[in-house]
Amino acid sequence: MPGKNVPAIKVDTVGYPTAWRKLAIFNVAPASAVVKDEAGTVVYMFKPSDVVDKGQDPASLDPVCRSTSRR
Repeated sequence: MPGKNVPAIKVDTVGYPTAWRKLAIFNVAPASAVVKDEAGTVVYMFKPSDVVDKGQDPASLDPVCRSTSRR
């Protein structure tokens, strides 16, 4: 179950330059999702237009939403 036994948000940023676009996969509704820096300061708030509903994952049956950001 997303957010219980697996992370509800997956972000792949390992080894990427900071200027490259980042990709986040949400397995829960990303209402009020934000990106925070190391100090916990909000540096980006996702807008509804940032998020694309990709439907249901056929293997896990989890809902899947995708967002990309330059942050």
